[in-house]
Formats: sequence, structure tokens, C-alpha cells
Amino acid sequence: MVEVVFGASEAASLKMSRLRNRADEIICLDLGLDVGEIRNLDNESKRSNALETLFRDGTKAGERVWKEYKERVNRYSVMSERLRTLAAEGKTIRIWYGKAPYEVCGYYYTCHLLNDLTDQISAVKLPDVLFRQDTNMPYEVSTMGEIVHEEFPSLLAYEKPLNEWEIEIGAMHWERLMKENAVLRASVNGKPMSVQESFYDFMIENTLSEKPQKEAEVIGNVLGEYEPGIGDGWLAHRIEAGIRKGTVRIAKDDRNPFERWICKK
Repeated sequence: MVEVVFGASEAASLKMSRLRNRADEIICLDLGLDVGEIRNLDNESKRSNALETLFRDGTKAGERVWKEYKERVNRYSVMSERLRTLAAEGKTIRIWYGKAPYEVCGYYYTCHLLNDLTDQISAVKLPDVLFRQDTNMPYEVSTMGEIVHEEFPSLLAYEKPLNEWEIEIGAMHWERLMKENAVLRASVNGKPMSVQESFYDFMIENTLSEKPQKEAEVIGNVLGEYEPGIGDGWLAHRIEAGIRKGTVRIAKDDRNPFERWICKK
């Protein structure tokens, strides 16, 4: 069994879980597929260049976000071909994903990668509500990255085999997104859609006030209140855009962009 996840956090948790002994390999496609142009995803340098153009804007925040994405591309791009190789060898594939845009995009991308190679594919999709093992109390999760390693085995109750039509449909969704080649994909009515770069800006604007707050606090509040399924790097990128546009003011600067104080202008 080859396990496929779309974030480094869930890959680490899966490696710590009891399932690690049953896995031939854990493939982590932590490629941030909800962000940046994706038409040249099979070309590492072109993908890196597209992300550099998007994020590297001469600011400290932009440089930090660019380096984060560059590291992910450099580390995980080889995993796509590795997955195809394992599928061609006849390995059974199991995909783990939640409802965050990066995960559903990853699911579509995996269907695209494996569409012509194997029909031995299953998926574990997070339900809207889970129940704690110790108290049986319900709780909500949106991404596999929120699942602790002890709970991964219990999620096998949600595993289902994918038939050829489901794989084909997933691949078609990916090809649509690839053709549109937007710089951002967000969840609209439960599906990843190509959207404008400013899609999440209202969340930042609603969280800011005339009273200065640390940028890290603003980002944390956006993630906690709206649960957009986007990374903090993208929100930092859009705060920088707000500063350039004049809708966000730096009240107190800092060498670390996340430590500076910002407010509405």
C-alpha cells in the first residue's frame, strides 16, 4: 500500500501512526497546488519561476514566502514521478484528503497522474464531523493536517475504492484548473475554483481595525475565524499587497514581518 498525502504535517503524523508498518511508502505531494500557476507543474524550474514571479516582490515578507514555496517545490516535486513509478509496478494507492483547497487540488492532481496507470486506488476523505476517541464528543476538522497520529487508523472507516469514472472525473477537474492556470484556487461551493488573487482579502480587511495588531495575530485570527484552508504565507503576501495599495498601514515596523504592528489605514 502506498499512502498519498498533501502536507508535511499529515505525512509526519501518518509516519507516527500504527499504519506506518503496513505502508510500502508514504508519498507527500506538499506542492501547494492551490497557489501559483500549475500549467508547467511537470517542469520544476518553470513552477519555481512562476512562484518567484508571484511572491518575490522585493519585500522581506515576499522573500520569506518565496523561500518557503521554493523549498517545498525542490523537496517534493520528485514525488510525482515516484508515485507514477509505484503505480506502474502495481502498488495499491490510498489517497488521504480533507476539504481544504490544497488537498482537493492534490486529489485531482493525483487522479490526473494515475489516470492511465492503475485502477487500484482508494481514498479516505475527511467527513465534516469526527468523534473523539476518549470522550465520543463531536468535533470539526477541515484538513488532514489537523489529525493527530493516533486517530489515523480510525479514519480507515471512511475509505472507499475509486472506480475508473471517479478517477477520470478527478483528472478532468485537474485539467480544467490547469487550463485556467489562475494564480489562486479557492473552495467555492465545496469545490476548488480558479479565483482572483484578492479572493481572501475581505477576511484580512474584516479582521483589521484602527487599533494596531501584530501581523502574526491578524493572520492567526483570519485562520481561526474563517478557516479558509489557505496557508499563512498567502495571507502575508496579501497583507503586503494591502500595504502597497494603501488599505493597510504599518504602525510599527520590525525586521520580522510577522512581528510588525499593522492596522487599517
